[in-house]
Amino acid sequence: MNDLAVACHNSSFAEAESGYKQSREIWESALYGLEKISSVCKETMYLVSVVRGSKGPFVPADDYPGDELEIFNHPHYPRFYFVEKSFNADESNWWFATKSCLKAMTRVVGFPTIEEIDHPEYLICRK
Repeated sequence: MNDLAVACHNSSFAEAESGYKQSREIWESALYGLEKISSVCKETMYLVSVVRGSKGPFVPADDYPGDELEIFNHPHYPRFYFVEKSFNADESNWWFATKSCLKAMTRVVGFPTIEEIDHPEYLICRK
């Protein structure tokens, strides 16, 4: 599990705690965990996650043809990294995302507005 932390504004503590517990139990799917949190977070999500790789922006096209190859070599293309053994002496750290991947994941689960702050691993995500 990545050290992904979230806090929700404008949702009850019980709802946020329930969403966190549900997502914590199924972190094998990071996107599913974010979806569960989004279902109880009514306004703002404060997201903290380890970010590795490119931190540059990426604006995706609406669609790519099936024979497209070059876009995947773009240095800022969203990427999800799998850690097979251990990171920082913790075997539960098994994935990392690039900044563009983490932002894309939060948009997909219902937070279209994402604000970056001075810290590279913190995002403020709004519905």
